[in-house]
Amino acid sequence: MRPFRFGVSIWHAQSRAEFVEKARKVEALGYDTLTLPDHLTDRIAPMPALISAAEATKHIRVGTNVLNNDLRHPVLVAREAATVDLLTDGRFQLGLGAGSIQSQYEQAGLTFDTGATRVERLAEAVTIIKCLLKGEQVTFAGRHYRVSGHTIAPLPVQKPHPPILIGGNGERLLTLAAREAEIVGLSGLTFRHGGAVPPDLSGWRVSGVDDRVRRVREIAGDERYARLVLNALVQQVVITDDRRRAAEEVARRWTQLDTDEILQSPMCLSEPWTRWSQIYRCADSVGTSLTTLFMSHIWMLSLRLSPVSSASRALQHLSPLARDSLWFVHQNLIKSSRAE
Repeated sequence: MRPFRFGVSIWHAQSRAEFVEKARKVEALGYDTLTLPDHLTDRIAPMPALISAAEATKHIRVGTNVLNNDLRHPVLVAREAATVDLLTDGRFQLGLGAGSIQSQYEQAGLTFDTGATRVERLAEAVTIIKCLLKGEQVTFAGRHYRVSGHTIAPLPVQKPHPPILIGGNGERLLTLAAREAEIVGLSGLTFRHGGAVPPDLSGWRVSGVDDRVRRVREIAGDERYARLVLNALVQQVVITDDRRRAAEEVARRWTQLDTDEILQSPMCLSEPWTRWSQIYRCADSVGTSLTTLFMSHIWMLSLRLSPVSSASRALQHLSPLARDSLWFVHQNLIKSSRAE
């Protein structure tokens, strides 16, 4: 039976003391994984911060959610991933993505290619990274990368390599994730025109999640799909005694979705006990296995009810099939649910 777990992703810290306090708080609350995103903004750089998080904690897993592939050569990613896994005693999880915000590329003097090209480049990078992490000598000649007889040392603690998460929303990216990742990330939103206009939120509808999960299963095949973890990135958590009123307020900002769609969406959770029922319904009907929320949510939820204790009590009402498939990880909470 897959463990019932939680996680958190941290975006901001103004000092080492603040970051360490957050990491220890996350572990003390019973969460299982701490991740960091990768943006050229005011957020801390993920790889060195993960080392600090691991040093400040005892058991919590640490990872990226997700590295922008276009910011680093895959040989460098493999070397850093292996080193982080070594220095964290095998607690590292490598999350990879194709990049999405054009303004960040322009500020760094990088070309923002089409989504198809960025995903194609990520696919080549994943091939190189996985082979290097396995200890292979890599010679590779693709459209985007060339590597000649390279190996890395030291190798990671986890074998054959740390678990890899590939996250996104588009068909090309989810197809790559279904074929190559151990964790498939469902963000539910598509950044249009490089983030210059509001994102497409249609993937947050239950029907949109259903379609993507069916696609992942079709591409992965039943045998591989049974081993996959599916991640749902939760974008909104509201502590409220009136779910419908809260959803109506959200719908006024997210006009692509109506109130009922927001209430049903696995990407929007409200009020602790209801949130668990939402996740369980998602586990039984959709198949998601990893739900991610953002760091401010952990403080809200910890004030109302410990996520771990509420999950434990609610588990008794869950079917064995759903219980076997649930894995929660919180990114500023991450949570997740899974059913095969």
